Amino acid sequence: MDETLVATLGTEPQVVTLVLDELLRRGHIVRRTIVVHTDDSIEPVKTAVFKLKAEAGRYYSYLSPPVRFGFEPIEGDRGRPQDILTEEDAGAAFKTLYRIVLREKRAGYRIHLSIAGGRKAMAVYGMAVAQLLFDEEDRVWHVVSEEVLHSRERLHAEPDERVVLVPIPVLKWSTISPVMTELVVFEDPWRAMSKQREMRELRDRISLLHFVEHELSPMEREILKLLVGEGLSNKELACRICR
Repeated sequence: MDETLVATLGTEPQVVTLVLDELLRRGHIVRRTIVVHTDDSIEPVKTAVFKLKAEAGRYYSYLSPPVRFGFEPIEGDRGRPQDILTEEDAGAAFKTLYRIVLREKRAGYRIHLSIAGGRKAMAVYGMAVAQLLFDEEDRVWHVVSEEVLHSRERLHAEPDERVVLVPIPVLKWSTISPVMTELVVFEDPWRAMSKQREMRELRDRISLLHFVEHELSPMEREILKLLVGEGLSNKELACRICR
């Protein structure tokens, strides 16, 4: 299965390339890398995006197979935020990440989500997206590499430098693949979350009904009916049952 890296970007482009390089080194077939960023018309994001675009053209496009890069700015109701500082900015980041991951899932790609770059809010909402949309084979990553991360000039680690990809566990809302449910039709994460809650409540009701109908004895069902329907005390229940 072909794979897509979705990476959040702040001001340091190497947080994207380090994750991609390590995934490729491990044998992952990453065909696409999508960089999610704030307004790239201003510094320092402008320079970070420029460096990644240049590296995509002169290095990653010549790999076999090549890795195609895409750059997607966070879009809010008032345009592209310059930073993630307000609730509105964070909501825009959430919607953008959700839309991108959903699109890649629909296209059949396995997803690697890097939350190493950008504000903490982007990482938090990235995890929320993973909870909503990820399957068992999808992964969330953080990266640790002191040498390269502290060097703004280099985008790649040397052979003797240590790069650690830290897998982040994802507690998914459902064991059913989102692409196999109605969830896949929603472009808005808030609507998807509402639908997910409805689906969970329906499954809980079905499970409860099965328990009542097939696990309880006739006497237990009668007691439950009296307890729930009339709110009887233990003494009142005993009197009604023993008539």
